[in-house]
Amino acid sequence: MKTDCFAVLACGFLSLVGVGCQPAAITTQEPIDASKMYAPNSVYTPNSVSDRPDEFAGQVTRGQTFEHEISPSLVFYLCPIQHAEYGDIGWQITISNQPQNGCDPDSPDYAGIVTPPFRGLNSRDIVGWHFRNEDNTGPNQGSVNAPQENRLFNFVLDHDGYQAALTVHDCLWRQMCAGLDQGEMPDIIAEIPQSSGSMLITHLELGHLVPGEQAWIEQMEFGVKLYLPED
Repeated sequence: MKTDCFAVLACGFLSLVGVGCQPAAITTQEPIDASKMYAPNSVYTPNSVSDRPDEFAGQVTRGQTFEHEISPSLVFYLCPIQHAEYGDIGWQITISNQPQNGCDPDSPDYAGIVTPPFRGLNSRDIVGWHFRNEDNTGPNQGSVNAPQENRLFNFVLDHDGYQAALTVHDCLWRQMCAGLDQGEMPDIIAEIPQSSGSMLITHLELGHLVPGEQAWIEQMEFGVKLYLPED
């Protein structure tokens, strides 16, 4: 994504007079190195990964939900993320067992429950400011610590796995252990069938390039790989 000084100045002027700025765009074809997805010491390491991923591609526009059926019991979603001031600013990668309502906050999120970190920035959240510098006057060239075009995630394979992972999550992160010892958690999570996925953003158009404010994503094209077990 490239933004020259003239474009930045013009965008600032347009914002002052109440006119929107043209989207900035990035296009990439960089491959994802799945071997670097997870920290070596993470207890959330996938244990059901196939060498032959299920692949699909898609595109979304601002505020639109994307869904793709992985199996009769698994659906991949891109759920719109809303900001209190700016409205729709991007998407969250979600995997659910719900064929229609997977973006409902009350629906189980098979990816969110096993994709660390569970506090702070997470690769599943794709929002406009990730790709801009701190004052929104140009592209993020490393000044903002945020995930970029390659997005990596884990997911459990069924509802039993989700419930088991939820027990671990509640114990480790909410101190709700229901009589369990926290030292047992790594063994429990290691037994839960979980796999991994990767998403590569191949084209991205950003809007609201107003200095001092926050960009959002107008349109996004992407490819997804899901490393499902053979069976």
